[in-house]
Amino acid sequence: MRAIYLWTDKASTPLSFFLPLVEEKARTLGWSNYTVFSDGWDEPEDWNMMVEYLGSTNRLTDVLFLNYARWHGQPATAKEELGVLHKGGVVLHSVQGFLNEVRNTTEFNRLIDVVSSWDYFQEVMSLKTREGMRHKRGGRLPFGLKREGDKVVQDENYPLVERVMGMHLREVPVPEIAKTMDLKQTKVRSIIRAWKDRFN
Repeated sequence: MRAIYLWTDKASTPLSFFLPLVEEKARTLGWSNYTVFSDGWDEPEDWNMMVEYLGSTNRLTDVLFLNYARWHGQPATAKEELGVLHKGGVVLHSVQGFLNEVRNTTEFNRLIDVVSSWDYFQEVMSLKTREGMRHKRGGRLPFGLKREGDKVVQDENYPLVERVMGMHLREVPVPEIAKTMDLKQTKVRSIIRAWKDRFN
């Protein structure tokens, strides 16, 4: 069994904010079937339920994380909890960070080092900043807008935003929008997230 595991300490941010990033990575790994587990939200099942699959007939073989934020600053806890998976023969995958796959003991030891390294935190904090901006609707302007003095005006990318949102409102799937517009799917999703409340 392959699993996606997500964690948050801010339940006010919906699971759907993080899930597309991880599902896109799962597709690049060639995964078509997987089960989602999480902590920080009421659903779906949590870490403990996932770990129980180590001993089941539908044995856990791979886990994909967005990042290892659950263990930031806690290398001993990371070594214990992630070690259960590693010792069980589970391959660990991550969307963020430079250690995207952990298979052997050397890679696992590097992962424990990474969990406590600042370079890794910077990438995770970038996502947390975007998450915070989503809540405050402040900070950096959405793609397609710029500041001119005290005014917010459309920039040279605004026509691209209009085309993407036009297709989105016509319920064109993200992969098709990305292909038509010659954009990455992550960029299309980013535009839709930033602009969905502004277009009717």
